[in-house]
Amino acid sequence: MKLRFTIFLFLITISDIHADESIQAKLIYETNISGPSIVELCNNVLWIYSVGEKELWSLNPLTGTALTKIPLLKLKITGTLTALGCKKNLLLAASYHKDTRHVFFHTFSDSFTATQSTLLDSSFVKDIFCNESTCYVIRDQIYSSQNLRQWVQVPIQHSADIPKRPSKGSHYFSNWQDQFLVAQGSYFRGVAMPNNNLLLLDTVRAAVVTHSRDHSEKWESWGFRRGNLLFPKGFALLKNDLLAISDTGLKLISFFNKEGRYFGSFGANGQNFRFRHPLDIATRNNTLYVIDFLDNKLFAFDIEVKIEAKENLSSLDIHENLFRHPDVINHFSETRCLNCHDGLETYNLERFLNIKGRHHHPLHKEVKQETKLPLWTGKKVDCFSCHHPHHQSGKGKIVNQFGNITTVEKLPFQLRTSIPELCLECHKEKGLKNENHFHIKKDKLTKIKAEQVISCTQCHKMHQAENHLLKKGVVQLCTTCHGQSQIPQSHPIITQNEKVTCISCHSPHGTKKEFHFARHSNKDAQVCLSCHKEKKEALGMVAHLKVDPKVDIRKWPGAEVVCLKCHHPHDTKPRTSSLCISCHKDRVTAHHEKNVALLYKRTGLPLPEDITLEDGKISCATCHDPHNVAQLEKYLRPRREAVKAMCTTCHSKENMDGRFNDYHKRQKNIQKGKTI
Repeated sequence: MKLRFTIFLFLITISDIHADESIQAKLIYETNISGPSIVELCNNVLWIYSVGEKELWSLNPLTGTALTKIPLLKLKITGTLTALGCKKNLLLAASYHKDTRHVFFHTFSDSFTATQSTLLDSSFVKDIFCNESTCYVIRDQIYSSQNLRQWVQVPIQHSADIPKRPSKGSHYFSNWQDQFLVAQGSYFRGVAMPNNNLLLLDTVRAAVVTHSRDHSEKWESWGFRRGNLLFPKGFALLKNDLLAISDTGLKLISFFNKEGRYFGSFGANGQNFRFRHPLDIATRNNTLYVIDFLDNKLFAFDIEVKIEAKENLSSLDIHENLFRHPDVINHFSETRCLNCHDGLETYNLERFLNIKGRHHHPLHKEVKQETKLPLWTGKKVDCFSCHHPHHQSGKGKIVNQFGNITTVEKLPFQLRTSIPELCLECHKEKGLKNENHFHIKKDKLTKIKAEQVISCTQCHKMHQAENHLLKKGVVQLCTTCHGQSQIPQSHPIITQNEKVTCISCHSPHGTKKEFHFARHSNKDAQVCLSCHKEKKEALGMVAHLKVDPKVDIRKWPGAEVVCLKCHHPHDTKPRTSSLCISCHKDRVTAHHEKNVALLYKRTGLPLPEDITLEDGKISCATCHDPHNVAQLEKYLRPRREAVKAMCTTCHSKENMDGRFNDYHKRQKNIQKGKTI
């Protein structure tokens, strides 16, 4: 028994080596593209649709250099491109608009002027392929046209009903698809031969159908071994009539002849390094172009085929089993969902984008608290944790942006339960009423557009969101309910790279309502001081910065509440002197009104850089610093000598110390008309 087992392994190894040596791939170049989904070679130009940028790219097929990047809106396409094709150097495209469920067919000339026609029904186009005389589109059925305006259905059976080509044998998974309704035979990709025969790819059954006017037959190769197809997606014919098929499940490109005989496979480096999601392919002679949707790349390979190497193989074709291969099982459940949502059954590619600035609820993250939701391997979040994979969804509640509740018989997106109940299954701490931006009603607030805050989805979305899974940028989202009037007027808001936004000071989670959701309100206050660290030692040390519990309680947490005595970030910034005089009323008439900056400009002298002015004028802050702990008596700034030097520009240097020390007294006398 041991001897037989050893010989069996030896045969597997020999078969693997010969099979993959039949195909040799050399990587020519790779080009970064944001979420590429479809690729087409037309008029000696490589065309690719970028889902991430919603642009149609044209590239030099020899170098991969981008020639043009055209936004869909510029092409007057409001939906998304689902297919590209080529007919006599005319670029063909199909678009689908989800909201209207309209399907359009576009023909682009060299000048990108497009003709557009509406197809008959709402099923989006999965592929466009042509020969010299006829073009075909794959939708729910296959349709053909010779003028690109009138389309007729091609009379072809579902692949499940087409007889199989005789093969050398069967394996455990042979005919397994016949048990499932979903595998009854829909087509995803096609190739039109010069004689009008068709080669069609059925992704679900992992089947290739050869169709002519009077005969159809197929071969199937589903499985996890090299030489099988798990989730076949891209489909193209090389110059020597060898079929190249990209497989998003095994993450390889595999090669077969038209009768289904396997010749080899390779990954993203031309060898065993796997692709992430090789969604579509195109060929030019023996050059193969592969787009990897999740890796955001286009690859170009030079393919060399050594068919004679295959002829010497043993009749026992057993290849490497990839069922437990780490690259295959890595994120397999997500790949399995994307297998249908990438256009096979429904089109949701934008929700799976893997690009910077587009965020999703994290998958494969371990849930440490108890939950009723199903988890991958019993502990990690996956698509099916929130969505029911068998399209079962019951009655529940949905909430709009402003907190209005609607009860529906079937929840959208096959959600397992209503939000926020679904979210709180894993994020229980986010549901605590006193520490979250929840259960707030309009009658308790002013200047608020929303009726109430009651659902996570009023601020967050799970797919293709901003940072923190927010539906919009922070300021834009907050002002949706709070209005533009709540944008801070005196404190700067720097939205670029989110340096200073609403959540720099406020946090909707883990904070206290009574403190206006001040960030860190459950801990030592570090909101103002997180940026203004140099002011920390002054808190509680000077009269301006001492907390009065009778007045200041519940305005802001901790000692930072004293900042609000003078600083009101959401209000218009007051003039410094006016703010000071609101308390120091005896100083009302004791201020210099001359525009010092203008005086310096007239004299041609440079304005001192270390002098504090307000709109060019002297203010209280020119001489005084309320945060200064070094001069407790009058809070004079340390640079008093610099202020004196500024004064001597217009005033005599004689007795400047006396002028400076008696400044307020002298100003009062001037206002009263007294001689000084």
